[in-house]
Amino acid sequence: MKGDIGGKGQKGNQGLDGRDGLPGKIGPIGLPGATGEKGGKGEKGEQATTISQPKSAFSVGYNVNPGRLPVSPMKYPLIITNFGNNYNKETGKFVCQHPGIYVFQLTSGSSNGNNILTIIMKNGQHIVSAYESGSGYKSASNMVVLDLVANDEVWTQPVSTSYNYYSSNVNIFCSFSGFLLYASA
Repeated sequence: MKGDIGGKGQKGNQGLDGRDGLPGKIGPIGLPGATGEKGGKGEKGEQATTISQPKSAFSVGYNVNPGRLPVSPMKYPLIITNFGNNYNKETGKFVCQHPGIYVFQLTSGSSNGNNILTIIMKNGQHIVSAYESGSGYKSASNMVVLDLVANDEVWTQPVSTSYNYYSSNVNIFCSFSGFLLYASA
């Protein structure tokens, strides 16, 4: 037989929070805010310096096959860019006219099992190298950032007569580039 309904029990402890529900729909875009007040005149600073910064940049290359080269500055016959005329085609050297931080990059190519080892020189000092060996057509490149003062010279050259048979043509597999990143204060 079914008994009488019992009295109400005591309240239990609070349970754990349930899991988060699914994200709701994104609401509509609000109205644009009020126009702000006009700002004051800026101070003369970085922007003014950047506009008047000296400019120097060059890219040169071999558009003919150079073959074996002397261990001396490589004289690239093709001038792609020479902004500021700081690269001298006759000497193969970049001559700094604007002290500052510069970026230089070289790429060298060879073929038919000929190996090459090319270096970037600064004032007669070996800075970085690019080396490649093996069979077939190959290339090697390297890049360096240099702090230059007026009249510093930078160039590329083969390191020896042993690793020195370059290959290029109208596709310009051998090139040398540099540019002023920012001028010294």
